[in-house]
Amino acid sequence: MQLRMNFSNHLKQKGCIEDNKCSCGMGKEDTKHYFIKCTKYDTQRKELIDNITTLFQQRFTLSTALLMYGSDRLTPNQNDQLFNFVYKYINDTNRFK
Repeated sequence: MQLRMNFSNHLKQKGCIEDNKCSCGMGKEDTKHYFIKCTKYDTQRKELIDNITTLFQQRFTLSTALLMYGSDRLTPNQNDQLFNFVYKYINDTNRFK
């Protein structure tokens, strides 16, 4: 749920936190930053990209929409696999523990 609400960016807008900058120092912590840009998770992101590349068996554009909602280019089974890859990324980063 935090990812779909753009987590810390949303919390800042609601006045729950004062600053939504990521602790990596490279920008605001939002869903796009977490999945695509944050340098703290480069190792986990590489594994995620490798897994998705194998799943698609072709080049693809990594996007938050793909990671959050799947793709109509994939079968239901492939979308389930994609979900598992994304879940592993989230779990491996320990960001929400």
